[in-house]
Amino acid sequence: MIKEEKATVEHLVITHWHHDHIGGVKAVKELVKSISNSFPTVWKLPRSLEDIANESEYHCDGCQALADDQLLEVDGAKLQVKHTPGHTTDHACLVLQQNNSLFSGDCILGETTTIFEDLSDYIKSLNKILNINPKIIYPGHGPVVDNPIPKVKYYIEHRNTRELQIIEFLNHNRDRWLSNMDIVANLYKVIVRKFIYFLSF
Repeated sequence: MIKEEKATVEHLVITHWHHDHIGGVKAVKELVKSISNSFPTVWKLPRSLEDIANESEYHCDGCQALADDQLLEVDGAKLQVKHTPGHTTDHACLVLQQNNSLFSGDCILGETTTIFEDLSDYIKSLNKILNINPKIIYPGHGPVVDNPIPKVKYYIEHRNTRELQIIEFLNHNRDRWLSNMDIVANLYKVIVRKFIYFLSF
C-alpha cells in the first residue's frame, strides 16, 4: 500500500507493549527503510520499572518516549497522545484532532470487552475517553465503532456490575476459602478455555 500510494512513513506510534502490537515493529521499520531510505521514528509511552523487570522479553529498542497530551504533527494531521492506563500501564490512545476520532488501541475493542491489569486505572481511562467525546473509534482489534459513547458507557457499566457481583459472591461465601478460579467459575458459567487464564486476574 505504501508503494501504491507513494506514501512516506515518518512515525510509528505504539499503543502498548503487548506482543501483538509491538512484535512487527522491526519488520515495518525495515520495510519503510527499503522504500524511503530512512527509518521512521518509533514512539511509545514508557513502561513502569516493575513492568520492565517482569516482562523483559517485550521491549522497544530505540523507541522515543511519548508523553500524555503530546502532539504529533505531519502534513494534514495532528495526533494528540492520551495516556490511558488500565489494559497496561503504558497504554496510549490517539486523538486525530481534525475530526475528533480516536485510535483506541486495546482500551476499547470493536466487539468484546478487553482485559486489564488495573481496574481502577482502566475506569479512569474510560471516563477520560468519555470526556474526549470521540465521533468515531478505530480499535486495535475488531470493527470500527461508529457510535462510541454508548459503547464506552457500556464498558464502564459492565465493569461496575462485575465488581458488584464479585463483592456479593464474597459476602455470601465468607466462611469459605476462595481462589481466583472459584470466582471466575461463579461469574462465567460458560467460558472458552483459552480465556480462563486472563479471567483469573
